Amino acid sequence: MMPDNNYSQNADRRDGIQTKALPRDVAAEFDRVSLSLPRSLHDRLIQMAAEMAPLSCDAALAFIKTSPFIVGRIGGAGLASWCHEGLDILRRSEQGGVAYFRLEMSRSVQLLEDLSPGVSLSNVRSLLEAYCLALSGRKVKVLSPSDSVVRLPGSDTVLLASFVARYTSKPENFAWYKVAATHQVGHIEFGSNELNTNDVTDLGRALDISPGRVTRSDRPPTGLAEFIGWFDNPRLALDIFSLVEDGRVDFLVKRCYRGVGQAYRRAQDEAIDARPPLMPSRFREAMLEMLVRLSLGRPGKWPSPAALQRPLHLAARIMRDVMAVVTDGPDTSVADSAAATMRLYRLFNSLPGNGEPAGPWDTFDTEGVPGEILNLSQEEITGMLGDLPDYGNDASPHDSPAAVDYRGTFRLDTPRETETTAAGEDGTGGSPPDFPPQTNNGASDSDDLSDMLTLAADGEASSEETMIFGTNTASQEDSLLVGGRTEPNGADSNEDGALENDSPLSFLYDEWDFRAGDYRLNWCRVRQIPLAEGSPDFFEAILAEHGQLVARLGKRFEQLNPESSQKAKRLPDGEDYDLDAVVDAVIARKAGQSVDARVYWQRNKAEREVSVAFLLDMSSSTVEYINRLHGESVQPAFAGHSHDYSEWLQSNPDGNIRPMEFKRIIDLEKESTV
Repeated sequence: MMPDNNYSQNADRRDGIQTKALPRDVAAEFDRVSLSLPRSLHDRLIQMAAEMAPLSCDAALAFIKTSPFIVGRIGGAGLASWCHEGLDILRRSEQGGVAYFRLEMSRSVQLLEDLSPGVSLSNVRSLLEAYCLALSGRKVKVLSPSDSVVRLPGSDTVLLASFVARYTSKPENFAWYKVAATHQVGHIEFGSNELNTNDVTDLGRALDISPGRVTRSDRPPTGLAEFIGWFDNPRLALDIFSLVEDGRVDFLVKRCYRGVGQAYRRAQDEAIDARPPLMPSRFREAMLEMLVRLSLGRPGKWPSPAALQRPLHLAARIMRDVMAVVTDGPDTSVADSAAATMRLYRLFNSLPGNGEPAGPWDTFDTEGVPGEILNLSQEEITGMLGDLPDYGNDASPHDSPAAVDYRGTFRLDTPRETETTAAGEDGTGGSPPDFPPQTNNGASDSDDLSDMLTLAADGEASSEETMIFGTNTASQEDSLLVGGRTEPNGADSNEDGALENDSPLSFLYDEWDFRAGDYRLNWCRVRQIPLAEGSPDFFEAILAEHGQLVARLGKRFEQLNPESSQKAKRLPDGEDYDLDAVVDAVIARKAGQSVDARVYWQRNKAEREVSVAFLLDMSSSTVEYINRLHGESVQPAFAGHSHDYSEWLQSNPDGNIRPMEFKRIIDLEKESTV
């Protein structure tokens, strides 16, 4: 017997898994996605798809397409429960089952959330926005990378991963969300983008840094952009400033927001434990990596080149001032971070260039800073730095340190309210991007940073060109639930395409599917369209035709006038004594009881203010005419032909009132509203 052409004839795959039970297109799709799936789950996924295929090939194909996303959310443990629920729906309704495995039904999405220990940003967005408002006193938008590009700090936007599954329980994953949100709100709360360069101009001159230099731009940049433009190596200065400012914000967050302190310290400890090893022959990169560890604030001992021991002690002393180790002192400001950046930049310029031999290794102890360095004043540190050798002309490139995962994204720019989205102007819709690993600087070494600063000042830089605080890399997975359609691995799994909010006044709604017995997510789009002011002719014609009815209705409403005021008794103060209350008070006093002091009355206005909203059915069915014809007394011209009827429905554009026999439902609604 010849094999069925609809099924795969290649039963043996290179890893030994049998796919002959799958339809050909399903087997081909499995070959495509199998590399992104754990090999231990391949047999189980094929078995589940083979069970679906006799019921619906479309459902099996949808399941295979979404399987990488599903496995990423719930792993192998919850896979059977989720699939069995979908199979039950598929047996009752093919359409409902296909929608379930495409993640278009609320039941499938909700069950994924219940089975997963992770937390989706869409489920906690409003709670996190309320949390950020409570911390900062300012309205903050919480967005994911699929919602919008990185926005500016002045626009009060927090960018978080769409899904977090770092831990085995939802409370722990939500606590991590709080830590990441708190850090970014801390940049807003503690003024990370509010630098006044006049505060650090004198220090710049003392360290031979050129204050006031402006890169190519028609107008000078302000704040941080101007400050970074002072340096001969802006990328190095930018890396240093981002780490110093992150450390300052971390310290102030733990000092001011004690409730999140335990989760915050856990995130910092995990970040330190995950740091990469030092590269001994690249002094600047090793120094930057040690600066990351210093900014995380946990005491420790780390092996490092012996040549870096004294520079590291000086760096620890400089960071000590910024991170306000003296807990009863005043809060530090972004100007302190800028001053520390200039001192550290001068210290970095005293290091040998990359490629120099590392020499012997030693152990750097963050708490073992010698007393002669620890007791130096800021002025003495500045003078000491000025005496160090300067290798500032070393143009060898350096790699920015790996990002700290809980520290969000920050823009080096002036605040503005613009927002660019992946799909539309309203911040929703579009396919979620794949998120490649990013570093703190967010740009390659070949980028011209002076151009970047110029664009930042002009407000034209892209989101990736001006990152200075590390991208949140908590989870590289993003939600595939976009606009009510599923797009696993960037491929559209719905032939009709995903619904998107294509304008600021368009909105997506769930729609009930009576066949599937569930809601389809974001399946209906409503566009709000402002209407032009119409002509009063129709209104006046209706009043003229129904004048007597309008007069009768007016009399009815006039009879509904309420009393203008009413008398309120037994009040603590008022217009006059309430005689009944006074008598009761005298009797109570004579009887030796407590006396109620509420012995006054006054008139309170009881006039009602009424507003009325009319909700009209504007669906297409309201263009149907109301059949008021009796027998054969009147025969409309369109009675026997649907084309004539459609033309008649579109006629009468001049606003004249239709004869009673030919009025539409919408005509009657409009008359009733008048």
